[in-house]
Amino acid sequence: MNIWQLQILTHLAELGTMNRVAEALFVSPATISQQLKDLEDDLELTLIEKQGRKVYLNQTGQELVERAQPVLSELETIENDFKTRQSEITGIVRIATFTSALNSILIPVIKKINQTFPSIECRIYEEEPDQSLLGLRSHKFDIVLTGYFEKKVTFPNSDIISTNIGEDKLLVVSSKDDKSIFPIKHFSDLASKKWIIEPKNTYLSNHIIQSYHPNVPRKFI
Repeated sequence: MNIWQLQILTHLAELGTMNRVAEALFVSPATISQQLKDLEDDLELTLIEKQGRKVYLNQTGQELVERAQPVLSELETIENDFKTRQSEITGIVRIATFTSALNSILIPVIKKINQTFPSIECRIYEEEPDQSLLGLRSHKFDIVLTGYFEKKVTFPNSDIISTNIGEDKLLVVSSKDDKSIFPIKHFSDLASKKWIIEPKNTYLSNHIIQSYHPNVPRKFI
């Protein structure tokens, strides 16, 4: 049993599939599968169960993750503490954000970071808000600039720190000549109208679609 294998197991608990773990760790799914098998062989225990094409952690696997997470967090803290002893601050910071925040918020901040700390490399990843949060919890990213609708995102029993940096209203924009859509009380009032929104299966479009009454037809252009 080694740290790498424990990290893979905790990632699987967070992300749910081997493919997602492979993407988060930048390796192949075959590598993830082999490492997990080696971990089971070393412990002489079954940690993962298969159901069709899906895999999930059994009770033993979940118990191991619960025991391993504090250890992995402490090792990461130790590594960061010793790195800060260097005379010059160096390293890689992985930052994920959604498209509309990239140029307006993140790029100007990174320019200031580069001016103050030229030896820090900021790597930017463009991710949908819900996916970036998964990446944060699985340690794929160090910082996430994200957004949410209605209910605030929380991280119980976690070392993740969140800060609210602003709020925007979600607006419906129409032609001033189309007076048939007003007044409205809910998105579902507009379900029969033709919409121009973000591509299918993005965070914003999914939120709008889920806000519709399920029996009302939807039209998109």
